[in-house]
Amino acid sequence: MITLETAIDKIKQLPAEQRNEVIKFVEFLEFKLSQKKNTQEQIAENEKEISFAEAAKEFMGCLDSKLEDLSYNPNYILLSQADWESLVETTKWLQFPNIISDVESARSEYANNETLTMDQVFGS
Repeated sequence: MITLETAIDKIKQLPAEQRNEVIKFVEFLEFKLSQKKNTQEQIAENEKEISFAEAAKEFMGCLDSKLEDLSYNPNYILLSQADWESLVETTKWLQFPNIISDVESARSEYANNETLTMDQVFGS
């Protein structure tokens, strides 16, 4: 197994451009780790047990209109499970303050062919 000192010595021997790539890769790993921690914290928070009444409280009274078809009730909408899960996932991602600008930046880099291959990243 490579030691930290050996890795540092090897990095010092690289040209400046490749050292910058190493730094970007380390920053990517740090970002990936922080995302994993945030996701794990959110999962733990979302998995707390609640009663059915608490989970359904926002829907209480949705049948008060006495309509057989809830699509006529403007206060409520019906979603498929897949649409609901997609909506939940989207709202979770939108909680990250810079997500929109990060995605726009990534799209711009991709459009300008400013991307790296897996071989360039991992040196295969």
